Amino acid sequence: MKLLVQVLVQRNPVTLKPLSAFDKAYLQYRDALLLKTPGVTKPFLADNFFKRGSLLQTKWLALHADIPHSSPSSPSPSSSSADDELAGVMQTIEATDAVMAERNSDLKSLDRRLSDPVFLTIKSKNLNAWSLPGLMAPLPESELLHEAAKRGLEETCGQNMELWNVGQVPIGHISNEKEKTFIMKQLILSGQVELNTKIASDHAWLTKEEMSTHFDKGYFESIKDLI
Repeated sequence: MKLLVQVLVQRNPVTLKPLSAFDKAYLQYRDALLLKTPGVTKPFLADNFFKRGSLLQTKWLALHADIPHSSPSSPSPSSSSADDELAGVMQTIEATDAVMAERNSDLKSLDRRLSDPVFLTIKSKNLNAWSLPGLMAPLPESELLHEAAKRGLEETCGQNMELWNVGQVPIGHISNEKEKTFIMKQLILSGQVELNTKIASDHAWLTKEEMSTHFDKGYFESIKDLI
């Protein structure tokens, strides 16, 4: 039986998940309460909304010690400036969203889908199929798994990546009658892929969901619980 090694190279999330519509609505409502925006609610009992002694309650009490209550017919200057500030923030968010949408469409970019973990995948020239990178030849008996994983990754994807081994033992394996493939895990800290075009024709940084559409169904089913 042939022994092979593949590497699950993961880039961890670097930003928080985008806010949902409910989260955005709640934060806008909270900010309106903090600024005592006219027409939002009346009367407003701070003790029913803020936890007593909390930092948010302290901030609200300090803010409203100097801001008189405004009626709907006579909005205060603070309300107008708050609306302008909120409009500016929303414009910034929309511009950022447009930039990130363009970046997310570039499957080769390590900076895509920053709020999700993404994984390095390659399209083998020999098999013409997507898979995890690794050794394309059987593992020599004298070579340790983590050493073989490092060598296979460098042969396929270059040496311009700073990686960290998650242990020196495999996180799992897949096998059939002819071969057994051990899966090692590494985290990428920095760098870029320099693809060896003699071995692979393409590479991509994909989420788990995207891998399910790129990989052969049987192959994905065999590794999905390791991701």
